[in-house]
This record gives sequence, structure tokens and C-alpha cells, in this order.
Amino acid sequence: MRPQSDNGRPDDSSQRLRRTQSSSQGLNVSPHANSITIHRTSILPARGLTVTASSVVFVLLAAMLVFTPAVQAQNQTSKTAQTLNVTSDRQALEIFYHATNGANWDRSDNWLSNADIGRWYGVTTGGHGRVVGLELTSNTLSGTLPAELGTLTYLQRLDLSDNWLTREIPREFGNLKNLQYLDLQDNEMSGGLPADLGKLTNLTHLNLRNNRFDKTMPPELGLLDNLMVLNVHHNRLAGEIPEEFKGLTNLQILDLRDNRLWGEIPTWLVELKHLEHLMLGNNRFAGVIPAELGELAELRWLDLSFNRFAGVIPAELGDLSELQWLSLRGNELSGGIPADLGKLISLTRMNLWNNELSGEIPPELGQLVNLTRLDIDRNRLSGEIPDELSSLTKLRELWLQENQLSGEIPAWLGNFKQLERLYLHDNELSGAIPAELSGLSSLQKLYVHNNQLSGGIPAELGELDKLDTLWLANNDLSGVIPAELGQLKNLIELNLSHNFLSGNVPTELDGLTKLESLWLTQNELSGVLPVELSDLSDLRVLDVGGNELSGVLPVELSRLGNLQELKLWGNSLSGAIPVELGRLASLRVLELDGNNFAGMIPPQLGSLIALTHLNLSHNRLVGEIPPALGALTKLTELHLQENLLQGVLPTTLNRIQGLDRVYLGGNSLYGCIPIAWQKIDDHNSDLRSLNVSFCSTDGYSKPFVVQPPPVDYYDVAASAAHSTAIKTLAAENVIAGTECSPGRFCGDEPLQRWVMAVWLVRVLEDDIRTHTPTQRFNDVDASEWWAPYVERVAELGITAGCSTDGSLFCPEQPLTRVQMATMLGRAFTLTPIAATAFVDIAGEVHAEYINALHSAGITRGCATTPARYCPRTLATRAQTASFIERLRLG
Repeated sequence: MRPQSDNGRPDDSSQRLRRTQSSSQGLNVSPHANSITIHRTSILPARGLTVTASSVVFVLLAAMLVFTPAVQAQNQTSKTAQTLNVTSDRQALEIFYHATNGANWDRSDNWLSNADIGRWYGVTTGGHGRVVGLELTSNTLSGTLPAELGTLTYLQRLDLSDNWLTREIPREFGNLKNLQYLDLQDNEMSGGLPADLGKLTNLTHLNLRNNRFDKTMPPELGLLDNLMVLNVHHNRLAGEIPEEFKGLTNLQILDLRDNRLWGEIPTWLVELKHLEHLMLGNNRFAGVIPAELGELAELRWLDLSFNRFAGVIPAELGDLSELQWLSLRGNELSGGIPADLGKLISLTRMNLWNNELSGEIPPELGQLVNLTRLDIDRNRLSGEIPDELSSLTKLRELWLQENQLSGEIPAWLGNFKQLERLYLHDNELSGAIPAELSGLSSLQKLYVHNNQLSGGIPAELGELDKLDTLWLANNDLSGVIPAELGQLKNLIELNLSHNFLSGNVPTELDGLTKLESLWLTQNELSGVLPVELSDLSDLRVLDVGGNELSGVLPVELSRLGNLQELKLWGNSLSGAIPVELGRLASLRVLELDGNNFAGMIPPQLGSLIALTHLNLSHNRLVGEIPPALGALTKLTELHLQENLLQGVLPTTLNRIQGLDRVYLGGNSLYGCIPIAWQKIDDHNSDLRSLNVSFCSTDGYSKPFVVQPPPVDYYDVAASAAHSTAIKTLAAENVIAGTECSPGRFCGDEPLQRWVMAVWLVRVLEDDIRTHTPTQRFNDVDASEWWAPYVERVAELGITAGCSTDGSLFCPEQPLTRVQMATMLGRAFTLTPIAATAFVDIAGEVHAEYINALHSAGITRGCATTPARYCPRTLATRAQTASFIERLRLG
């Protein structure tokens, strides 16, 4: 290659000489590119010698001969080194290509070609030809990262996010001293983070989110004092936050969410003055939230959700004037919501969901006028919804459910024109549903179920044309279902169940063309089931059980090809079961029990091969059980009891091997029980009452053998005070199904009311013989296996429920000792005794049953000096087991 001049054009092989006009300048030889400039001046004589003009020329020629080869050699060496380094980069990229299955990349333009590597897809080079950028995001890279990438020492940006890379980050990455941006998010990399990353002192962004990195975070990362973003969200990192991280003084984003980190929040975090995002959610942090976090003046996002923080919310968080996003959900925080949070006027989202917060909603929250979402549900908040919240007109989502809020639903909610979701369910709200809610023109979801709302359903709700979900269930609503609800063209779910609604099912509901689920169960609806419902082609759930509907079952319902659940139980429907129901290929649940259906069971029901629950009990069905039902191999529940069925049990039923519950009693059946049903727990069937043997594989019958459940609980010591009673009741199947967990009895835990019902019925009557189709208690789900037991204890006069009007049973509520005494006294017909046996039961309702238990020697109370019974103390499972066993033995 010919040498180039400063202007880029080739020079002659001889150097140009530049002469100056000034005789005062000295000799100057300077290399520029591949040329040397020499300035001629007077040369001082040496050792008395006179220097002539020819001598000067000789000196100049000698200089040319000496300097020109040296400079040329120096330039050639530099070019050779640069070429070698570029070659090294090329080789590293080639190794990287093969290690990450480059042949399967989405794009690999020019890779492995002779083109400059700067033209390879995703590669950027600098003016020196070295690689400064490698970006192959979302390019289906797989395999592992080779150590040779560590030789790309000019690399400034490396982005391999959203690929399928696996295994560790090579420790050689610590050689990338110029690296400023490293993004490996959304891969499947694993192992620990190499400590060598702490050598990348120019790094400003480190994003490793959504991988499988584990072990602890290396403290060496604290040396990255230029780091602005550290994101390890969604990995498996463990341990505490290293104290060395306080050296990350330029950090703006710290995202450690979704790992396995523990310990307390270090107070030294306040030294990270530039922190804007502090994201610690979904870890195992504990302790209290430090008040010092209120000093992070630039903080905009604070996420401490789903940890184990306890104590109160520091009022100092109200000093975070720049905060826009606050999430403390899913912890164990208690106390009230600090009024100081009302100072966070920049806040757009506040999420305090699922804690143990109590007290009233601070009216100061009404100052958060920029809020778009407020989540304070699943706490213990009480009182009314403050009127001051009416200023939150930018809200799109309001979550207040599962608290203890009372009062009426505020009419001013209708002014929230941007509100899309309103959750008020599971509170103690009362009064009417405001017609003003029709002003929520953007509303998509409205949940107000499980309250104490009364009055009618406002017809104005039919104006909410964007509504896709309407849940008004479990209230005290009355009147008719407004026909205007048929105008909700976008409605997907409509739940009006467990109210006191009357009148007909409106035919106008056929306008709900997108409806997928319709729940009208447990009301007082009458008339016929509208044929028009068959027009709802997207319908998946139709539940109108527990009403007063009459007439025949419309055959047109067979057009509902997407229907998965059809529940019509507990009505007065009559006529034959339409054979056309066999066309409902998607049907999984068919409940027609408790009606007046007559005729035979259609064999066509055997075509419903997706069916898991079939209940035709308590009707007037006749004839034999169709052998075609043997095709229902996915059945887990089969209820045919209390009909007029007769004949032999079809051998085809032996194909149904996954049954958990089966009831066939109250018919005139004979033959043998399919051998596959022998494993069904005796408490989930009435097979014993049939007095029929199991079929054998050789065609002969074999005796019916009851297999009792195991009676050894590993948490009940043989020497425990109540162990004998517990094991005796367990051996007789009294406790089966009511254990707190497999193999555990949990004797010290409170006894729930539904468990008491099961135990008493099994002791008094051996077990449930028939299932009562009607349910008197609104809060008892008829699909629960223990629901018949609750109904039976009420029929026996043992309980009248937990509410004054007798509509509630409170099945999950624990029994107090006085309630236990009352139920036991009634169950075992003890004679009430007025004489007071204990000093602490005066004025207690049904204290006479406590005295009766004492008189019968069943209890000595909870203390002897003086004699006390502790009536308000919760009855434990172990105590109750002993009381029952003592009463049973007399």
C-alpha cells in the first residue's frame, strides 16, 4: 500500500521539504501520516568546524534515510495490531454464532460472510473497526454464551434479550471494560451472577429480568458506581440485599421483584438519593417498613407488595411528593391508613390490598385527585365510604371489596365518568342500589354481591352499554328482573342469584347476545323457562335452580352448543326430560333434581361424554337405568336417588371408574354394584342402603366390604387428653372428610358449624340417607358435600341457624362453647336445668343446656375456683369430640 499524504492523496516515495523564510527557526523533523517535514536553519559549528551548504544537504539526506523507514515501520505495526484485533472480534463472533445455534436465528444477514463485521445483522463497529454493539433481541438465539465474547473489549452495548439462552453468564464478561449497557432479560439463563460483573465500572444499565438466576447477589455489584438501572426481576435469587449496594449512588431503578430475597429493608437505601423506582415485591422480606424511605425525595414508584411486612404504614411515606405508584398489597400491615398519604398528590395508583388494615377510610384520600386506581380491598376497614372520595373523578378502578364497610352506596359514584371497574362486594352495605350509577358511562364491571342491599334492581342499569359483568348476588333485592337489562349488549356475566326476586324470567334477556353465564338461582322466580334463552349462542352456564319455575323444559335449549352447565334443580318443572339434551356435546354439569320430571331417563344422555356431574334425583322418573349411561366415563358424581326407577343395574356402569359420589337409593333396583365403585367412600354414597353386593369379574357377586378410612392422626398423641374420643369417632367414620388436612386432626383449632352438623348427623343417624333438595339457608352452597348434613340438623331441630330470620347458617363460623352446649343438648335431648352450675353463665342464652351438660357429668367447666364454663370461648375440635363421645356413651 502506498503511503498517504495528509490530504489523503498518494505522495512520492521521497519526502517533501518545506523551507521557511525565517533563519531563526531550528531543525524540526515531525512525522505526519507517512510524511516528514524538515525546516532548514543555520546549524551551529561543532569543535571549531565550519559547516558549508553542502554539509547541510548531507545532513538532511542522512535524516531522510534514518527517519523514513522507522516511521513506516511504526505505522505498519499499528495497522497490523488493529487488523489482528478486528480478526479476533470476527473469530469471537463466529464462535458466538455457533454456540447460540445461529443457523436457527430469525435473522442472520451477512453472518460468517466475508463482509465487514459491521455489516453483520445486529453488529455495530466503531471507526477503528472494532465491535462496539451487539444487539440480537427477539432473534431465537439458543444455547449458551461463549467465554470468547469477553474478548470484545471495545463493546459498549450488548442486548440479547427475549431469546432462549441458557446456563451461566461467563465470568469473562468482566473483561468488557467499555460495556455500558447489558440486557439479557427474558431468557432461561441460570446459576449465580458472576462476581466479575463488578469490574464493569462503565456499566449504566444491567437488565437480567425473567431468567432463572439463583444463589445470592454478589456484593461486587456495589462497585458499579455508574449504574443507573439494576433489574433482576423474576429470578430465583436469595439472601439479603448486600450492604455494598449502598455504593450505587447513581442508581435510579432498583427492581428486585419476584425473587426469594429475605431480611429487612436496609435503612441505608436512603443514601441512594437518585432512586426513582424501588421495586421489592414478591419476595420474603419481613420486619417493618422503614420510616426513612420517606427521605427518598425523587422516588416515583414504590412496590413492597407480597412480602411479610408487619406493623403500621409509616406516615412519613406521605413526604414522597413525587410518588406516582404505591403498592403495599399482600403483607401483614395493620393499624389505620395514614391520613398523611393524602399528601401524595402525584399518586396515580395506590394498592393496599390484602392486609390487616382497620379503621375508617381517611377522608384525606379525597385529595389524591390524580388517582386512576385505588385498591384497599381485603382488609378490615369499617365505616361508610367518605363523601370526600367524590373528588376522585379520574378513577378508572375502585376496589373496596371484602372489608366491613357499611352505609349506603354513594350516589355520587355516578359522576365517575372514567370508571371502568367498581368492586364493592363482600361488605355490609345496605339500602338501595342508586339509580345514579347509570351515569358510569365507561363502566365494564360492577360487583356489589354479598352485601345487605335491598329494594329493586334499578332499570337504569340497562343504560350501562359497556358493562360486561354485573354481579348483584347474595343481597336482599326484591321485585322483578327489569326487562331493560336486556339492553346490555356487551354483558358476559349476569349474577342475580340468592335474592328475593320474583316474577318471570324476562324474555328480553335474549338481547344479551354475548352472555356466557346467567345465574338466577335461589330466588322466587316463577312462570316458565323462556324459550328465548336458546338464542344466547355463547351461553356456557345457565343456573336457575332453587326457584318456582314450572312447565316443561324447552327442547330449544338443545341449540346451546357451548353450554357447559345446566342447573335447573329445585323447581317445579314437569314433563319428560327432552331427548334433545343429548346434543349438548359440551355439557359437563346437568342438574335437574328436585323437580317433577316423569318418564324414562333418555338413553341419549349417554352422548354427553364430557359430563362430570349428573343429578336427576328426586323426580318421578321410571323404567330402568339406560345402559347407554355407561359411556359417561368422565362422571365424578351420579345422583339418581328417590325416583321410581326399577330393574337391574346395567353392567355397562362398570366403565365409570372415576366416581367420587354415587346415590341410587329410593328406587327398586337389583343386580350387583359395579366393582369399580368399591373404592368410593361410604360417606359419599348410599350403596350400603341398597342391600346389593358388588359384581365380581367372574360374573358372581361378592360381599359388600366397607373400607374405613385410616384413623391415626399424627398430630394426636396417644397420651393426649382427648385422643380416645377422637380415634373412636374416626374409626366409625364420624370424622371422615372433616380433617383439617390429610393425616391431621388439629384438635386445638376452633370447630366450624358445618363440621358440627356432619358429626352430629353421623352419630345420631349413622349417615345421611336421603338428600333434601331444598336448602333453607342462603349461605349454604347446595353443591357442598356437607350441605345435606346442615339441612338435616335443622330438620331435627338442633339448630335454627345463625340469624334471627333463620336464613343464614354461617357454616364457616366457629362455635362458641355455649353454642356447642345448645346443639349437643338438643341433639341428645337433654333436659334443660335452670340451676346455675357456673358463675359466668348468668344471662347467657340457653344457659340451661350448659347446666344440663354439667349435671350429666359431661363437663366440669374451664376452671374450678370458682367454677366457670367460659361460654364465649371458642369450642375446640378435640373438646367437642370428647363431649360427643361422652354423651353417646350415656
